[in-house]
Amino acid sequence: KLSKGATSYGEVLHIESELQDALMLLAMAWPFSGGTHIRLHTKKVITDSSVKSNARQVRDTLLKRQGRKHVETSTNIDAVIAGTYARAPLAEAIQIASLCRARSNLRDVLSYHYRAKLEDGDWYSSLYKVKDSLIRLLQSPDKCEFMKRHDRLGTFERILNNYDLRHPGSGSRVGTLSSEGKAEVFSIAREWVSAALVMIKEGHA
Repeated sequence: KLSKGATSYGEVLHIESELQDALMLLAMAWPFSGGTHIRLHTKKVITDSSVKSNARQVRDTLLKRQGRKHVETSTNIDAVIAGTYARAPLAEAIQIASLCRARSNLRDVLSYHYRAKLEDGDWYSSLYKVKDSLIRLLQSPDKCEFMKRHDRLGTFERILNNYDLRHPGSGSRVGTLSSEGKAEVFSIAREWVSAALVMIKEGHA
């Protein structure tokens, strides 16, 4: 459960936005913290939600104390979370989330990886952006050398390039990509991101 106190009704929706962003950062960091993929939906769904916001209720309570009332149709922001973990990941996920707040280019890398894992739409384009964003993040060709080890970069590009899946809108060709090929490019991308995180934590990037 994420929470943050509010003392003024004007703070409530801003705090809600902060908490939603924190939740998304934790979800993006989760697979690199000993957990598996967490899928979040910040929209109404048919299934019961395990994450709910009470921001508007807090705002209305604070307004009531001042003898005021906010008039609108109230809504809830629902989320569906499904995730497991190999080891307790929260502390490490918080560390990674903090790094993302400090380095927007790292946030881009994890955001693209998260989008790809949703398996909606142009996941293959998001995987390519993981690779491209990592190169921008690390800047130095020497620091990117690990991506080429054991021909991992070559394998990644061959699999996606053979099916011309670099750009959005190539979905008509996805069906011809084998499940093994898809699993391989996801595995390579995850290895790269994990290695980059280690470099950043050790102060080498």
